[in-house]
Amino acid sequence: MKIFRVLFLCLLFVSTFVQAGESDELKDLQKDNIWIGVNFDKESTAAQIHFRVWFKGTPEKAFKVLTDTNSLKSLSNFNDARTLTRKMFQKADALQPQKSEDVIKSISGNQIASDHNRIPRKNWTNYAFFEFNFPWPLSDRWALQKIRIDETNYHQGEYKYKYQTIHGNMKVLKGEWKLKPLKDKKGWVEWYGEYETDPGVSAPKFMLKKGVVSGFKKDVKEYRKRILK
Repeated sequence: MKIFRVLFLCLLFVSTFVQAGESDELKDLQKDNIWIGVNFDKESTAAQIHFRVWFKGTPEKAFKVLTDTNSLKSLSNFNDARTLTRKMFQKADALQPQKSEDVIKSISGNQIASDHNRIPRKNWTNYAFFEFNFPWPLSDRWALQKIRIDETNYHQGEYKYKYQTIHGNMKVLKGEWKLKPLKDKKGWVEWYGEYETDPGVSAPKFMLKKGVVSGFKKDVKEYRKRILK
């Protein structure tokens, strides 16, 4: 019987801890319509970021804004952002690029529409090149990415986005997000997801967290303006 009492207490503790975490998320969401959590790996330079954001607007409009790759270069976290054709991606990939200049040279000055690869209401693959604006003391980072997008549940207002970095100067950069209507808040949608990032360079974690949170919130503020237009 004693072991069952111990197990019960452990389960009760875990349940209470989880509920407390969910409560903190909801407080932030109800206050600012945004919550972001940053957890660092004690044994490495990796970080896991989870986020939830509420946008006023339709899922279709939010999806269009969030997947407008070319417009990201105007946001605080990006120096450059471009959609690539499959052929452009394959050409850059074949070079096994070691620096961002290698990718830029291979894709030349071609400007491709953000929705060039899109197959509406289907599963489709996108390709993109990014140069990120990292906070000091880190130097800027870049990534050549392959992205899987799922629009098959569009009739429910749900969209999925999953990306992985094929080449870049980060040890790890991958993640996914989803978009869906908010059941209890008519006319609003929730954007939520997680990603893992590892710049491969040690830096004060409090500084990295501050940079991640402030940069993310600035970008969300701009997303809101664009969705409401």
